[in-house]
This record gives sequence, structure tokens and C-alpha cells, in this order.
Amino acid sequence: MTLADEGPAVNGQVELGPAIAANPPLPGTKFDTSTSWVRAVRIEPRPEPPRGVDRADWNAQIQSVLEGTATEDLSIPATFAVLKPDGSFRFDALAPGRYMLLVDIHGLRPLQTCGWGILLAKGRTEFAVADKAITLPPLDLKATSHPQVGSIAPQLAWSTAQGESISLAALNGKYVALDFWAGWCAPCVASQPSLKAVESKYKGRVAIVGLNFDYTTDKAKEAIEVVNAPWRQVLAGAWGARNATLVAYGVEVIPSIWLIDPEGRIAAKDLTPEALDKELAHRIGR
Repeated sequence: MTLADEGPAVNGQVELGPAIAANPPLPGTKFDTSTSWVRAVRIEPRPEPPRGVDRADWNAQIQSVLEGTATEDLSIPATFAVLKPDGSFRFDALAPGRYMLLVDIHGLRPLQTCGWGILLAKGRTEFAVADKAITLPPLDLKATSHPQVGSIAPQLAWSTAQGESISLAALNGKYVALDFWAGWCAPCVASQPSLKAVESKYKGRVAIVGLNFDYTTDKAKEAIEVVNAPWRQVLAGAWGARNATLVAYGVEVIPSIWLIDPEGRIAAKDLTPEALDKELAHRIGR
């Protein structure tokens, strides 16, 4: 939803260098601004919800913009700008008022994956629009930290499709492979036969846990039944920016396989089944 078709232009610049250096793209990829978000959300005068829209949710979204907790899935009015490779952007027309500028910098989404690409950095600032074109001061970004190889894996607990409780802490003492996937993600489903081959090869020496992110419980159970994997499958909740598991691990593209060592540390991440095979062969032998 756009805010206006008429009004002065607003030009801006994002300082990309430090954020990219702090959180470089995934191995084998390069930084690509086409997967980033630049949005202007008007906060004064505050937009009123259309008829039939839940006012509490509408106000909660506006509050998230003011507090700096807004995610990509806002449904309140916003105007989007294209972020160019040099960090510049332009809103062609914004109506007079006060705005919050929201910038989310994502890395390039690797081939054969689903999602937006890993979140590298975020930035926000308020600005005012009157009746003349303006150029905003350069916006500094805050680099986003993610669990890294060698660090302790986020110790979460989940429920399986059969209603059992499962936690990563309970699996300490052996290698654990976490498979982040969803039935709506074709590459995820296509990777399952290869992952089954890895499970069979290292049976008893590695525990695979599937983390499913379908949008409803019924869809998740249906997808789990279709892939028919021999390992436990977790109902990890709907895919989205507020999902606790995705936030904790910093996962924004799937399929993604993470290997956790017997001490609960991240041994490797963002693996394919083939890369998992090589990693296990190196660590525990064929």
C-alpha cells in the first residue's frame, strides 16, 4: 500500500560497508541489494485503519514502527524505494508529514532455496516532509548478529508432530543435524531423499531433527507425512519474521541444515545434505 502519488521527492543514502563487513554474505554468494527493504511509514498524521480492519492490530503495527521492532510483514500504509548497489535510494513522492524510515539489509538468497536471504543489518530514523524535495543524512546501520560456528546453539524446546516434547539440550552427547524446511518449499522437499541417504549412512551416530515451518499445523502434518522421513519432525510454527526458532538461529532461507556437536556447539551451518555428508565423514568417519 502506498502513501501518496503526489508530493516532494526524498533522496537518501545507506552506509553499507560496515554492515557487510560485520556480517558478510553466505559463502559462495555476493551482496545484492535487490533483496533489501527500504520503507517510509507515515507516523504523523497517523493513518486511520480502513473499515473492517482490526484497530488493535493496526495500532500495534504502528507502535512497532515507533519502537523499532517492526518486521517485514506490515500491512499499514508504506511507500517502498529501491536500494541501489551504492546504497542510495529515492522516494519519488511523499505527502507532507512525519515519517519513519525503515531499512532492512538482506544478503543474496542462494539458488535452490526459499526465503529472503539472511538479515545483515537494520536501520531506522525519523524525518519530516514539507513542500520541497529533501536529501536525508546518510543512515548508519546496526549489524545483526547471528549464531556462528563454534558458539553454543540456541537451546530451544519443541513439540513433534506426534505431540512429544524434544529439546536440543536433551540430545547433548551426540551429533545433531537440524533440518530447517517446509512443504511449500520445493527445494526442501527435493532434498529429503539425499538427507535420508545421509541418515542411513550414519545411523546411530547422528540424530536428525526436522524443523517444519509450514503455515498451519494441518499443512505441516501433511508435508511430514508426504516426505515420510525416519527421524523426528518438529512443528516449529509458521514461517515468518516473528517465529522464535528462526529468530534465534538467524535462519531466513531454507532448506538449511545445521550440525550441532556433542557439546551443543554449532559445528557447521547452512549445509546441503551433500555438505553434511562431508562434514560428518570428516568428524566421525564414514
